[in-house]
Amino acid sequence: MDTPKVLKRTITPDIRASRERDMEAVLDNYRENLRDHSVTDEAAIERFVSEERDKIQQEYESLNNGDCLANIYHTSTDWEGIASEMKQQEAEEEENGMSM
Repeated sequence: MDTPKVLKRTITPDIRASRERDMEAVLDNYRENLRDHSVTDEAAIERFVSEERDKIQQEYESLNNGDCLANIYHTSTDWEGIASEMKQQEAEEEENGMSM
């Protein structure tokens, strides 16, 4: 019996550019959502965005390799929960900074 062939996509410059535009649009929306939920710590926002960028890039790599992993971006994001955690961390950092 023949083994199944593994298909590998050829990622053209157009596909790469499209993905980059789409990813940056999504990340800009993440920044906006966090600000809309009263997160004011820009460094924390950028850390979150950086982590999400890595996840998106890993998903693109998975797709490039023909993997069929679940797309985590088809589920809704709990922006209130994320913002609450970030604001709590920001308050703790301010509190710790004042006590020194």
